Amino acid sequence: MLPIFLFLCIAYTLIGLYEINNERISYPMNEYIYHILVVIISTLVGFRAYDMGEDTTRYYEKFFDGSHYAYAVHGEVGSYLLMEMAYQLNSPRLFFALVAFVVMPIYMKAMKEYPTVKNSLGWGYMLFLGTTVGLSAVCSYERQVIACGVVLYATKYLLSRNILKYTILIMLASTFHISSFFLIVLYPLTAREVKYENVLIVGVILCEVIKVSYEYISLILPHYGLYFTDFSDDGHGIKQMVLYCLMYVIFAMGYIKYRKDFRYNVFFKIYTLGIVLLLCFYPMLGVSVSVRIAFVCLSYMFLLLGYCVEIDNAYIRMISKVSFTVALTALYFYAMDVANMIPFDIDGF
Repeated sequence: MLPIFLFLCIAYTLIGLYEINNERISYPMNEYIYHILVVIISTLVGFRAYDMGEDTTRYYEKFFDGSHYAYAVHGEVGSYLLMEMAYQLNSPRLFFALVAFVVMPIYMKAMKEYPTVKNSLGWGYMLFLGTTVGLSAVCSYERQVIACGVVLYATKYLLSRNILKYTILIMLASTFHISSFFLIVLYPLTAREVKYENVLIVGVILCEVIKVSYEYISLILPHYGLYFTDFSDDGHGIKQMVLYCLMYVIFAMGYIKYRKDFRYNVFFKIYTLGIVLLLCFYPMLGVSVSVRIAFVCLSYMFLLLGYCVEIDNAYIRMISKVSFTVALTALYFYAMDVANMIPFDIDGF
């Protein structure tokens, strides 16, 4: 058993060393710290106990009864191949380890390299630890998390405006979770010429199209159709809604300063689409499913937070950073408790 506070201390210490020494020690040494952090969190996530995460036990059941082949039938060939590899080796643990060691480096790379502000990794990582689309999602939504990792990696081609490479990666992401195919719409939405009101309109239209066609979705993809008939809200729904909407307000305030920053606009447009999806589907499907639908778009919050603490006034900047640190630490414990991950178990400890 690995106590949750120990995991928190390890993560905060390493991320603090990386950020504080970013310009004070040699580049290779600081990169060692970064890679150690990636290995540690990948190991903890990949070798977590079998009952950690909302969907983890369901994946184990699919291994035991061999029903994971259904993913290939419905087009998710990538997920099937990963699960089949673990199935043939009679090691379900291998699947979770592969997901963790593929996804976590991508998440960390995106937080570290894509934002234009310094020290973005630390803030993005802290937010990742404390939100339901962060660590608790990585410990549960395995197929969708792989797809999200591929989409985050593809962000570099949104920024460089390379439609061919972006499309190829979206197609790859859809082999892990078929819903990723719809994210091809992010390419035109993140163009410089597209206004935020256009993002809102497209988001609402997309929601209505999905709502109208859910019967066809249920027919073609029955394992997704269940989401439309299983409304669930565990009592934490309103709190999550408030959290994501509050973060949107914070990012909107950051937009005042970074409105001419192309990368900020790309990330903020995608997060805006996520909020639209979340709000539109919540009354119909509840928080759990609506968060999953908006999952990838909401994940761009990890790339946005670093901008919002870089305030010009040194005194206000210090207060904001301390406040964010305290708030995110509290959020971490709350999110892990909601996800039934306290204490955080890892096999062998």
